[in-house]
Amino acid sequence: MILYTEDGDKVKCIKLKQPPKINSKNDYWDNFERNINDQKVKFWFTVRTNRCYFYFIFQKEWYKTDMSSVDGVDLWHYLQEMGEGLYGENKQNTR
Repeated sequence: MILYTEDGDKVKCIKLKQPPKINSKNDYWDNFERNINDQKVKFWFTVRTNRCYFYFIFQKEWYKTDMSSVDGVDLWHYLQEMGEGLYGENKQNTR
């Protein structure tokens, strides 16, 4: 599946056959929530062995994506720093 940011940057997402093992012993996990189209969506992320991923549920299916778009845009900036302002809602302080 390919998603697009508001600026048209492509984000390749891989559908997972089973949910990720969130909060497993050996991994660092954290999450944050954002409203997208009036729905609260939780994004989980992990940093492991120099690989960084976001995991999320879309239409009851689990997906994984790198933390940068196909075009090299940092998705962490889009999701964490820009927050809800990306989706046409009031920009809120995420810190």
